[in-house]
Amino acid sequence: MTVERTSAAAPAPHNLVLAPFRGVRFNPARVRDLGAVTTPPYDIIDADGVGLLEHSDPHNLVRLILPRDGAERYARAARALDRWLAEEVLVTDPEPALYVYEQAIGGRAHRGLIGALGLRPFEAGVILPHEDVMPGPVADRLELMRATRANLEPILLAYEGGGAASDETSAVDTRQPLVDVETSDGSRHRLWAITDPAALARIAA
Repeated sequence: MTVERTSAAAPAPHNLVLAPFRGVRFNPARVRDLGAVTTPPYDIIDADGVGLLEHSDPHNLVRLILPRDGAERYARAARALDRWLAEEVLVTDPEPALYVYEQAIGGRAHRGLIGALGLRPFEAGVILPHEDVMPGPVADRLELMRATRANLEPILLAYEGGGAASDETSAVDTRQPLVDVETSDGSRHRLWAITDPAALARIAA
């Protein structure tokens, strides 16, 4: 989960801005099994899946990203987020970072960067809009974001790869990850933080 706590943004090629930010993560002192609070993307969870995830842990993320139907569903998610922050179930990282996230399953892995993305008009051609977007899900996610004042799930972007960003995402292999957890579907999830100013500058160059 990422909550928008951005630092000064750094420009990248073609005016794309991916800025370091202070991520909000589950506190391992309060949540012993990170696999029990992790969920698939909201749009592939059915009603039975919601129930299973809710019962796996009282702090499962499904309570934030897919609150039960009802007039107060978004407000309920916002109250849960505020409560978990107040109780330090969720804690904010001490310094801004770009995060390297890796998901591996079945002998294959993909890895990328998580950052705070600078917004530009579509006409600028920096980021291409998603095709065939359905108004209902867009409105649902917007209402949840407004209520919680948080980006609870990342937006995925693809790019050609290579360069300093790829070098830096590979370099984290020499360090212990902040998070290393396996979920019930057999996926392994690992997360590292890049906070070194020189490394951040190389990515932004």
